[in-house]
Amino acid sequence: MSIELVRNQINKFLINETPEVLAVRGKWGVGKTFAWNKFLEDAKKERRITLRRYAYVSLFGCNSLDSLKLRIFEQVIDTDSIGLKPSIETFIKSIESLTIGRNLLKFIPSLPYFKNANLSLFVDSIAFLSLNKVLICIDDVERKGDGLKIRDLLGFISVLKEEKDCKIAIILNDESLSNNEDEALKTYREKVIDIELLFDPTPEECSEIAIPSECYYSSKIKEFSKNLRINNIRIIRKILRLSNQLEPLLKGYEPELLHQSLEQGERI
Repeated sequence: MSIELVRNQINKFLINETPEVLAVRGKWGVGKTFAWNKFLEDAKKERRITLRRYAYVSLFGCNSLDSLKLRIFEQVIDTDSIGLKPSIETFIKSIESLTIGRNLLKFIPSLPYFKNANLSLFVDSIAFLSLNKVLICIDDVERKGDGLKIRDLLGFISVLKEEKDCKIAIILNDESLSNNEDEALKTYREKVIDIELLFDPTPEECSEIAIPSECYYSSKIKEFSKNLRINNIRIIRKILRLSNQLEPLLKGYEPELLHQSLEQGERI
């Protein structure tokens, strides 16, 4: 599926308030997360995100649903803060967007009944209760811990959609799942996932989305990455970062020298 089709489907998903589950899958390194973040930030700028709260969570090393609930709970921000680097301003906005359940956590330790009690179950309940009408992106599904099973994860996502009116985007590389987990995904995906997109961009599309700027060397990187048929956004971004380091070293020399350096890198 082309990047433009994926962008259109994601835009429709973001602007619609109906609780849904969207899955974006593709090979390692093609830029699924990069594309999601870019399309999400573009939609924020154009005010095309209907839900007012957003949480991005990685499942890397996550071993239980309780841990996942807390990760989501901790990452909820106002959608106006999407794409901004962490700062005191974004922190204040996040505080302002907290639900009453989240604010209650500050006062729980002072309550006589809870002073000597185990608060983990109570905190888990508050965390879950606060997750109403939240746009949630769950990434790195294939990197989850062994304690968190695909069946349980999809069941929890279904509850978020059906009972909490959330919209959930899942980003996964299902080729990396174990055989048992892959079978579980195939069994339950049709019951849980409403929209499934295959992110499989061409080298031309990868270079366009990975290198947005139009300076001299970025246009050359686009040209060379197309010639080499590179359709891995992660690799293209690494090339761009290395070129950013090279350009100041050759400043003051003829532009042709930079061109030759980049061209030599292409041959290597």
